[in-house]
Amino acid sequence: MRKVRLTPAARRDLADIRRYTREIWGNAQMRRYMEGMGGHFSRIASGDAMLRSTAEGQADYRFTRYGSHFIFLLISEHAVSIIRVLHVRSDVVRHLGESQGGKAD
Repeated sequence: MRKVRLTPAARRDLADIRRYTREIWGNAQMRRYMEGMGGHFSRIASGDAMLRSTAEGQADYRFTRYGSHFIFLLISEHAVSIIRVLHVRSDVVRHLGESQGGKAD
């Protein structure tokens, strides 16, 4: 199984998702959603998640959806780098453009 790494932008995205979900839906729902997101990261790392490629002309990211969020990632031989975790209604092109060159921890 590949190791999962998060860019600083992805870490901020997850912190924002936790905060928003807790404020709107409460602690229990926030925990369920974040645990489910972690499980989805594991499925990505093991190759069990369905991934799509981004549009031609954009960075060679793969993406998958979990709940109300798209998870954008790069895959190498030994690791999966989570680039961003963006709400489905966000301006994906703008946010991914901000992430160009972001390195995973």
